[in-house]
This record gives sequence, C-alpha cells and structure tokens, in this order.
Amino acid sequence: MYQDWLGHSTPFVSMNPKLPWAGETAADACAHGNSCQVGGFLKFANGDMRWFSEQWTSEDFQSLDIPVNQDMQKDISSYEAFAQFCLLYSWCSLMPGQRFSITLKSLSDNTAAEANSNFLFTTKVPLCFFVERLCMLIATVRAELGVSHIAGHSNELADKISRLPLDKPLPSDLNAADRIRLPLTGIWFPFQRPQLFPNGASVAWKLPNPRF
Repeated sequence: MYQDWLGHSTPFVSMNPKLPWAGETAADACAHGNSCQVGGFLKFANGDMRWFSEQWTSEDFQSLDIPVNQDMQKDISSYEAFAQFCLLYSWCSLMPGQRFSITLKSLSDNTAAEANSNFLFTTKVPLCFFVERLCMLIATVRAELGVSHIAGHSNELADKISRLPLDKPLPSDLNAADRIRLPLTGIWFPFQRPQLFPNGASVAWKLPNPRF
C-alpha cells in the first residue's frame, strides 16, 4: 500500500499553511453491545447544514477484515476517530473535484480521537486501522483535519445526531434531504473510480475502471 501511495502521489508539496474552512463542524460516536453509531454535521457560513448518522455492527467491520471487538464500547476511541473521518469524507463529497487545500476545523469530546486525528499515528489495534484510513483520505483530497476538544456536555448537536433512532421520525431541526449517506464499504475504500459532479450529471463516454 505504501509503495502504491508513493508511486502515484505528487513529489511536490506546498509549504503554505492550509486555510481554515469558514464553517462549523463536529462529530461524535456511541457504542453499545454489538453496534456503534457515528454522527456529525457541517454548518456552512450561510446557515445551511448537512449532517450524517450511520449505525453499524461489529460484523460489518469484521467483514472488511477490521478486527474490532464484539463489545464495541471497548473500541469507542476507534469509532470516535472514524466519526472524524466521516466528517471529512462528507465535506469532500459536497465539493466539486474533492481536492482542496484547506483545514477543516472540527470538534470532538474524545481525547484519544482528538489526538490521533491530529497526530495521525498510533499502533493501538484497532484504532490504527481507522487512523490509517484517515491518513489515506487526507493524502487523496489534500485537505486536513484540525480537531479541538469540546466538553461532552457542550457537544449537544453532534451527540444528538450520533444517537438518533434511525427507525423513527427525525426531530424538527433535522431535514432528511440534508442527510449525507455513508455506506461503510463505500467510504472504507473511497474514491476508487472517477465520479461525476453534481449528482445526475452525465457524459457521452464510459467512465474508466480504477487501476487498483
């Protein structure tokens, strides 16, 4: 994987600091028994908001060879870090070309997720697999995360979204049309093929297949 990354990445890297995105973002995660849920939001400067909330089981991750515990609460830091990955992925999915030299300022109430999302290195399993995916996404889109700590009692909106009962009607302050869907297989192996933007666009030729 590292050889492929070196072989297909540009040797030129700008030393200019990335500009911060002028919006508000936060993400959170929860886990209980055999399931976990991640959620977060992107609030734009004009007041528009997009949000995501997805629930998965340990079997969903194990089917992708990610060695998570059956008791998913034991790996809560991994899912908190994955929530930050989902936040950056969601932001990129809204942007044409999906490559911007910016820093996405985010908030997290989990100290381990905050530290590893910023330092981008850990040897702890399974957290290292989630941090690896975040590194690959950052390298692909040229954006960065700048995660700051927020007290749990102050992280109200992200906490609420990460605990939504997805089988019940949405609360009045969340619009179903603003929800970004994140299928696990699709985001764990992101940007494998050329994509068209915006949704519904078409071209007169067949898109090429990915090399790997």
